[in-house]
Amino acid sequence: MLSVEEKLNSVDVLSTEDAPFEQFIQLRSQIHCSIDYREEVEELLSNFGSVSRKLSSDNKIETRKAIAKWLIGDVEEAIPLLENTRATRERSFFLGISYLESGRANAAHANLKDAYDADTSDTTVAILLTEAKVKLGKMDEAMNLLERLKKKCDENPDYHYALGLYYDYSGNREEAEKCYEHALELDNAHSKSTFRLAYNLDLKGEEEKATELYEQLRKARPMYVEAIMNLGLLYEDNGQYQKAADCFKSVLEYYPNNDRARLYLSDAEASLNMYYDEDTVRKKEKMTNLLSIPVDDLNLSLRVKVALGKAGIHRISDLVRKNEGELLEIPSMGKIAIKEINEQLHLKGLALATTEGEVSLTSEVTGEVSEDLLNKPLSDLEWPGRVKNVFERLNIYTVGDLIKHSERDLLDNKNLGMTSIRDIRKKLELLGLAMKE
Repeated sequence: MLSVEEKLNSVDVLSTEDAPFEQFIQLRSQIHCSIDYREEVEELLSNFGSVSRKLSSDNKIETRKAIAKWLIGDVEEAIPLLENTRATRERSFFLGISYLESGRANAAHANLKDAYDADTSDTTVAILLTEAKVKLGKMDEAMNLLERLKKKCDENPDYHYALGLYYDYSGNREEAEKCYEHALELDNAHSKSTFRLAYNLDLKGEEEKATELYEQLRKARPMYVEAIMNLGLLYEDNGQYQKAADCFKSVLEYYPNNDRARLYLSDAEASLNMYYDEDTVRKKEKMTNLLSIPVDDLNLSLRVKVALGKAGIHRISDLVRKNEGELLEIPSMGKIAIKEINEQLHLKGLALATTEGEVSLTSEVTGEVSEDLLNKPLSDLEWPGRVKNVFERLNIYTVGDLIKHSERDLLDNKNLGMTSIRDIRKKLELLGLAMKE
């Protein structure tokens, strides 16, 4: 077998009559790490003569064309081409591995068993056959094969992955994870082991760690479709619809005929549109609530409140439509009163109109919030006991502390549901603020 550093030539491997399976596997990895290598194989497929003339039979030529499809990741196209060739050990192996990659363990097992029976010394075939047996629930047969491989494959990461898979499917996740970790010690880019670790973390609810591992697999070549799909679903579950859509799009760019990716992308984009619609509605509701607050609720002196009332200014919506010049025309209103009004409006992210009838939104436009408001203690507001407990647990003491958190952060805590979130949201809206998205 060639070392990892050596580069294989596509024509040489495909046209070698008895090329070992390991060379095809190494060539596939090489192809998926380079656009040039991939284009070379695609060009070969359109003009296979340079390969065909070196092969012994038409059946061998058709088998190698199918293998070339498998090399560039077109597994679903490779399968029917292989099915239409005459049975050989090579055909059985590549049909078996293609079925395994496409989730058809039963068909994979039948073909890999044929390939293994033809040469029981081939550890590559034996390990893949073990994987198929595990996925079919043939646990005793799988363990017998793993025991026979143990001495020969102790330094083989694929073997430790297969052993981990056996423990995984047997319900012993702790032992499984040790095996996957050992496989990664031997090969830190072992995609299958990384995927199983991520998958198990996902099952345990450790979504942050699972996401990190799935993100690592986004760089794997050939593309690890199941990992990208699971990552997209994780993002979707967490309301990160744009990231979810990006995952499904990346799968479709590589495999345009993947129906699941297309379906999930459609769902993510629908949720994304709904999210933006909800966000717009929420902002409108927030502004409506702000503008409907009575002037009497503002912390203004009695003299200013009376003067505004006499001028027909009863709500914030009336007030922000006036500019300073118009307010100064009201009896008993002076510069000090204007300063009072400006301070109160600024606390709510608003300001007096700059021209007649124009509403000015300071925090909406500039994103600036006054230090006084950010430092306002949450104890100044009324909260149910369970909300206070969550604030204390998360070290949230001021308005500034609170808006650094997202609603998801708070919902991750026990005894806090959407009723509490709506209460928090409403109080922040009255201050002209919102939690982190």
